[in-house]
Amino acid sequence: MSAQPSRRAVIRSHPLHRSAKRGNEANPLDKQQADRIVNTILTAAATLEEQTDLSPDNPVINEVLSKLVGTITEPASAATALAVLDNKQVKAVQEKLWNKLSAAEGAMENWWSAKLLRERRLDLDTLEQFWYRDNYKELTALEVKHWADQGKRPDADSHVVFVGSGPLPLTAIDLHLQTGATVTCVDNDPVAVKQSQALLRRLNLDRKIKVVHASGEDAEFRDVTHAMVAALVPNQKAVAERILDQSPNAMIGVRSARGLRAVLYPPSDVQGLRELGLTYTGGSPTNDRVINTLLTFSPGPDLALRQVQAAKSDHDKCQSCTNTECPTRKMRLG
Repeated sequence: MSAQPSRRAVIRSHPLHRSAKRGNEANPLDKQQADRIVNTILTAAATLEEQTDLSPDNPVINEVLSKLVGTITEPASAATALAVLDNKQVKAVQEKLWNKLSAAEGAMENWWSAKLLRERRLDLDTLEQFWYRDNYKELTALEVKHWADQGKRPDADSHVVFVGSGPLPLTAIDLHLQTGATVTCVDNDPVAVKQSQALLRRLNLDRKIKVVHASGEDAEFRDVTHAMVAALVPNQKAVAERILDQSPNAMIGVRSARGLRAVLYPPSDVQGLRELGLTYTGGSPTNDRVINTLLTFSPGPDLALRQVQAAKSDHDKCQSCTNTECPTRKMRLG
């Protein structure tokens, strides 16, 4: 697998650094707003470091995360967002903050998954109890529309894989309900896998949505038409490379974050994904209810050339091999 750039390197290449100019009339810097956002970020980072219980059982966590998300998603100019992202104190805590927010999100999903499984009756209506149910539905709908706008909308004949699905597989559920596609969830946490499988069985969706315990770099990805990689998967490029090795025609989507939302989730390495031979086809829209954007990629001519070169290399290796009983040699050379 290809080496992954540091998250700091990715944040430095964020589009804001190329497009925003402080003091530009079209993107005026609101210093007062920037200072307020920075203060909210630093307060949240310090609070998350202090707390040991990151689940919804902790009212301190609920309050600080609600304020942080509300502040990050409020309208701000590109120059204001850049001033926040470039702030030295924010940069100093960003890596730890991403890790803590990832842990808090995992704790929340675990908490809700366990709560739903305790329900005597569990159906699609029961899922509406989840605080952010409408947000998940809207996020998936925006992502599906983004693919549809490219003529690549998943349908009942599609096989979508979602890497980093976690213990609460709402994205997989919504993908299936909105498109009819068969979905395979992949997660490297055995507890999350068991919780997801139990939820899907109770919802009678386990025939159309499978859950596999594996890392994204090692999972089986054959016959995949569309692949989605969660924002919190740290090695998105390596996962995409694994998918393309087994399903070279798959459409690739990685959840990412733009603008100030990069405080909550690390932005994806678009250039790194292009280096795999993929063509970048844009990102799904966001709004004040949706944080992530799905960046999509289609197989490009460079990918086809790379695959031809790899196949030729494999053929040459087999041709020089003296083991005439090798099944791989027989398959490649006949």
